[in-house]
Amino acid sequence: METTTRSRASRAETIVHALREHVRSQPDKVAVRFVDDDDGGQLTYRELDARARAVASELAARGMRGRPVVLAFRPGLAFVAAFLGALYARAAAVPVALPRLGVRAGAEMKRLGAILEHAEPGAVLTEAMLVPFYRAASQQGHLPTLPNLIATEELGGADETILRLPTSADLAVIQYTSGSTSAPRGVRVTHANVVSNVEMIARTYGADASSVFGGWLPHFHDMGLFGQLCTPLFLGVPTVLSSPLRFLRRPVSWLRMITEHGITITGGPSFAYARCLRAVKDADLESLDLSSLRVAVDGSEPVQARTHRRFAERFAPAGFDAAAFTPSYGLAEATVFVTGVAPDAPARTLTVSLRALGDGVVQKAGRGEPSAELISCGRPAPGCAIRIVDPQTGLLCGDGRVGEVWVTGPQVADGYHRDPEATQRTFGARVPGDARAWLRTGDLGFVDGRELFIAGRIKEVIIVRGKNLYPHDLEQVVAAALDVPALRVAVAEAPGAGALDVVVEGLEPARVASARDVVASALFEAHGVALDRLVRVDRGTLPRTTSGKKQRHKLAAIVQQHTGWHGGGAR
Repeated sequence: METTTRSRASRAETIVHALREHVRSQPDKVAVRFVDDDDGGQLTYRELDARARAVASELAARGMRGRPVVLAFRPGLAFVAAFLGALYARAAAVPVALPRLGVRAGAEMKRLGAILEHAEPGAVLTEAMLVPFYRAASQQGHLPTLPNLIATEELGGADETILRLPTSADLAVIQYTSGSTSAPRGVRVTHANVVSNVEMIARTYGADASSVFGGWLPHFHDMGLFGQLCTPLFLGVPTVLSSPLRFLRRPVSWLRMITEHGITITGGPSFAYARCLRAVKDADLESLDLSSLRVAVDGSEPVQARTHRRFAERFAPAGFDAAAFTPSYGLAEATVFVTGVAPDAPARTLTVSLRALGDGVVQKAGRGEPSAELISCGRPAPGCAIRIVDPQTGLLCGDGRVGEVWVTGPQVADGYHRDPEATQRTFGARVPGDARAWLRTGDLGFVDGRELFIAGRIKEVIIVRGKNLYPHDLEQVVAAALDVPALRVAVAEAPGAGALDVVVEGLEPARVASARDVVASALFEAHGVALDRLVRVDRGTLPRTTSGKKQRHKLAAIVQQHTGWHGGGAR
């Protein structure tokens, strides 16, 4: 069965070609399910294809071939059909997040407006119920003028005479990055990039005809779009999707999806597994069965071995197998996937000296020495290569040295939309003696035993008295010292102080004064660095991207808002 599924998919030039093959071979098999508290449903391959072709006909009639088309949907089946419809029409799909109400609404609306202005779409696809919202936002100046605003459920049937299937060279998606360290950029992903990357994912994780994918990751984020939607669609196996908001409100809903639908492959960022540890109650364990799960991908931010151990121990009574954890590394500029740990091969960990790591050296920590536990993100997928390069000189780093991760392979994207200078700078790097173009990831790491270990991001490295300090290492020290459930921590360099500012979310006001002394002591002991200011913020206000990553470059503004607390004060 495995060979049959893979060989059939491997002949498909694009996701659309794969869908057409599934319509011929298994038309009435369920392709995608969507589950939510208030809504849900499912589509067979025949139904999904019909809805996608209706969207494609409308786009083709309006001359959208080769043009960006924004997909402004809530999570659900309407988005899936519209996404495939855009691909059918040979347009470039631009998935975006729907701005929410609440404390972050202004920032999210601003981000959507920036994407619309930058993408210059020929059309905006959405749902009928959202049309008044988008029109009002545009009329009030919150969004630019929206061309060809189309409610997809109001479309008629397909006109087959104007449809032309895409080619592998066509642009499939403009994937706007999350903006964790800078303003979002539109990554140009071709159909060839998509197919090569989903095949890498399938091979690494052993996906076969018995696989059931599923999860709640955002459809506008690379892990959700390509990992939990495109990969199963390409292979012809089912996927079960839900909304991020449902998971955030009730993390146990993710585990119940796995239980009820027999999901075998799922994934999320590290914070999602940590959130389950905090929010899932002991009483919930009796109703959970996680024994179907063969692959639990952990990616999108630094992977925490401690979280894996705690999750495996906590959910072992529900049938969770620790061998299912598969740390991975990837980024939107490489479609999504670069390296991964194969299932049933536990990820290797290294306990390294923090002080040596600060000098860019990978060295085993001595007894009693401040240390960091780093976990392998696995080996490159077949056809993909990585190198560790000194970001200043462009020369390859020797063994045991930290450098920038460079990537080459068929999944590396076409560049940035409407930004040739950034494209050349990021996608056109050269390794001495190698004619291939390399992608500069901006991530710092090293290779040990052919496996990739990530240390941090170049733009986020904090340099204090010549030492390189990695924010996630510092944040782990703070969180461990305070030991407060649901605590969120972000660290930034204190301007001109040669010290650190720490922002904490979830700390009770009465504990702030005592917390400062505890944090200051822990940071100095572990890293030899001083604390300047500790700032407490309300829940939900720590800046994050739409995919949940911390936006550390925005922390300075938050600290500055707390005037009068300089020179080691706390609030």
